[in-house]
Amino acid sequence: AGLMAGGMICLGLVYPALAIPSRIDYQAKPGLDAILATVVDSAPDSNVRDAYAATLWLNENVAGAPIILEGTTDQLPYESGQSRISAWTGLPTLLGWPDHEVQWRGLEDVIHQRLADVTTIYSTTDIALARSLLQRYNVSYVIVGDRERIQYPQAGLAKFAQMFPIVFRQNDVIIYRIP
Repeated sequence: AGLMAGGMICLGLVYPALAIPSRIDYQAKPGLDAILATVVDSAPDSNVRDAYAATLWLNENVAGAPIILEGTTDQLPYESGQSRISAWTGLPTLLGWPDHEVQWRGLEDVIHQRLADVTTIYSTTDIALARSLLQRYNVSYVIVGDRERIQYPQAGLAKFAQMFPIVFRQNDVIIYRIP
């Protein structure tokens, strides 16, 4: 019995010995964000690099934990790029991935109301309505990038330039600060 148990333990150690070397990325840059930097460096398009630049700007220029607004959807399949600036900075957002939020927090009615409000904020051309919703949720920064341009109408996105100052811009990624 002892020989069999010893044999099972040895077999169990084979997997880590073979798996660990296959998971190490020898090309990763050393640093606290090595994984994120590698993802950005290997991105096929500049949109990811621009979003990463926005992330760096927020990390360097924003104190505390102000709420940011990013586009989101409950459409499947979920794309990992949604809520990426919130995930990369650790700053709270009005709503991340709705289905994930429902799974972990419940409150399905609250989540779906927030989703509707995010859609309204980005889509409406009614400045007063957008401002009212942003104030309701105490949003401090609005992100407009490639994800938002794909998902929401241009007329709705254009109103932010009339409403708030731009504090960051790199190519198609803009951050508006709500005074």
